[in-house]
Amino acid sequence: MIPFITLFGEKLFLYPFMMGAAWGVGYHISKSLNQKYHVFKNFNWIFLGIFISSWLGSKLFYLLSVDTNAKTSIAQNTNFWLGGGFVFYGGLIGGIIFIALMTWKFKVDIGDFSIFIPSILLGHAIGRIGCFLAGCCYGVELEHEYFFSHYLHGAERFPVQLLEAIALVIGGWDFLRRVQIRSFEYVMNYFFFYALVRFMTELWRGDSFRGIWFDLISTSQIIAAVFVFVFLFWKVKTLNKISNR
Repeated sequence: MIPFITLFGEKLFLYPFMMGAAWGVGYHISKSLNQKYHVFKNFNWIFLGIFISSWLGSKLFYLLSVDTNAKTSIAQNTNFWLGGGFVFYGGLIGGIIFIALMTWKFKVDIGDFSIFIPSILLGHAIGRIGCFLAGCCYGVELEHEYFFSHYLHGAERFPVQLLEAIALVIGGWDFLRRVQIRSFEYVMNYFFFYALVRFMTELWRGDSFRGIWFDLISTSQIIAAVFVFVFLFWKVKTLNKISNR
């Protein structure tokens, strides 16, 4: 765990730095794709809407996951709303709600938002590295020290944050290489891909904060399973339409 480094005599806290880097990288990648394919004329406002809705969604989901007695004090803390404490799926759902409102209110094609998919994947990878440096979202406890393990919270642990980051980089590069503009299928493929990645990496998560149900499955795995079900339902429905033509 490396929560900060000293730079020119000042502490630079790495988690917020990596979060800022994630959004910065995401902005430039999606803006570049937007300019290349001429999707949104008001790109900056769209990006700002996604940023705010995702930020609020991730914070609200975080509040849902904490102890009931702590909710009020955390919610009243300005540092919480402006600082750490995020749940990725909450941010993703918050962004989806904003996009749904955009498609309903302004008749925007949901496939237009495909330019943000590589940004989400690669930005998320940077964020996971920030988690590793901060020591949050940590992995399961290992019985022995291995070349890949790291010591955290009194035990050798599996670096699950880095495993997820690697998967996201690979996925982000592949999605960036095969960008499909105005493609709803491209968007759905992202949901399916990340749901599989998240469900698997949760098997090596060691923090109980994310919520475990029936001593068997985490909250994130339940959400991932829902995304997989929605994707498969959509895929079967799409194939049936094609076969009936």
